[in-house]
Amino acid sequence: MPDGDHKKHILILTADVGFGHRSSANVVTAALMERSQDQCLVDIVISLDDKRTQPYLRDTQTDYD
Repeated sequence: MPDGDHKKHILILTADVGFGHRSSANVVTAALMERSQDQCLVDIVISLDDKRTQPYLRDTQTDYD
């Protein structure tokens, strides 16, 4: 990657609501890092736990099932 070029930033939003959401996010991240580590940055955010998420949405995580 030439100097001055920036890595692509990939944001994966997921939730800890069961059924393998976090595991899937981790597998996608690992695959991206294996193929394109020098070209991208990957962040996984558990959106319903993130302090920037509105409280009424954070509270819905326990209601998922």
